Parts: sequence; structure tokens; C-alpha cells
Amino acid sequence: MTVVRAVDTALTDEGYSVHSQPWFHGTIPNRLAHWLNDYYGTVVIAFEINSQDAQQHLTLRQLRRIGYVMVIQSTDFLTSSVGLNWDRRIKGVLARRSALWRRYGKYLAGRGALASEPAVRYLAAHPPSARTIGGLSAGAGG
Repeated sequence: MTVVRAVDTALTDEGYSVHSQPWFHGTIPNRLAHWLNDYYGTVVIAFEINSQDAQQHLTLRQLRRIGYVMVIQSTDFLTSSVGLNWDRRIKGVLARRSALWRRYGKYLAGRGALASEPAVRYLAAHPPSARTIGGLSAGAGG
């Protein structure tokens, strides 16, 4: 069972209306969540909660309950064997990222994360052969 299905099932069991099919599935490259997934391996799962259900308008208490159910189901899923596999994958992404930063971070001192992350990947694909390459110099803050 996926985390989405677990959340959907639990919310349905609680009496909430849940669409059986998502209105969208895939990546949205121009969103922060995609960037975080790409560079840090984070799990991106987007839910849309509409308090104005066709049958009723949800109260603040009901909306809070949705959040509670989502957290409990997500936690249960992430501690399952499938969730632990996700955790191993994420740790692998982070280990590869850390190795790149240990090797090439000295060329990126003083740069922000949004500029540095792609630059580290560029340096990994095009290793510097001299102290200064394309304006990136070791220890110089760029």
C-alpha cells in the first residue's frame, strides 16, 4: 500500500470524501518541492484539502482531524518496509551529495544554495583541472 492510499483509506474510514483518482500525477519542475527532491532526495506528496465539500462545509475541528489522520498514516507508512526503502534511497542521495560537497565545496564558498547545488553537479561532471575554472576558485568565495 502506498502512503497516498493509506491516507485516502483512513480519511474515507473517518467519513471524509476522498477522490479515488488524483487530479494530477507527475512532477512539476518549476516548484520548490521538485528542486528539493532532485537535490536532496526528499519525498514529495501533495494533497489538496478542500473544506467546502459538495455535501458539507468542514469545520475547523474536522480540518484539524484531517491533519491528524494524515500525520498518523504517513508515520505508519514511513516506518513500514516500503517506507524504510524510501529512507534508504533518500540517505543514498544525501550521501552522494555530501561526497560531491566534500570534493567541490571549496569552489563554492559564499554562494547561496540555489546557485551552489547546480554548480556542484556541474563541477562533478566537469572536474576542475586547475585552481580556477570559470570564475570558481578554491577558497576565493567566487
